[in-house]
Amino acid sequence: MRLISIYFFLQLLSGCTYDSVDVQYSDMAVITGHDGRYCLGCCGGLMIYLDGKTDQNFNEFNLIENPAHELGIDSTTVFPIAVNVRYIKLEKCSGLYIWISSMEIK
Repeated sequence: MRLISIYFFLQLLSGCTYDSVDVQYSDMAVITGHDGRYCLGCCGGLMIYLDGKTDQNFNEFNLIENPAHELGIDSTTVFPIAVNVRYIKLEKCSGLYIWISSMEIK
């Protein structure tokens, strides 16, 4: 009986999947505009400096995966925009991209 219990327990464990959980972060940030670089993959979209960094001399920006119109950004938007964001880091391009789940313009 004990052997049968162990067998069913092991079967239960083998059926489990361990997916990574998306961790949401919250930060002050600055959206500085569109990424105008041309490349085959890890560029394009809106550039955002997280942690409230505003010094654009640092190339420590992330790219926003969301379409601009989902964030209320259109051709009349004036950059830079100071925002508070909740976001998820994506695995795309070694973590360069983020998905914004909520945004509040300061």
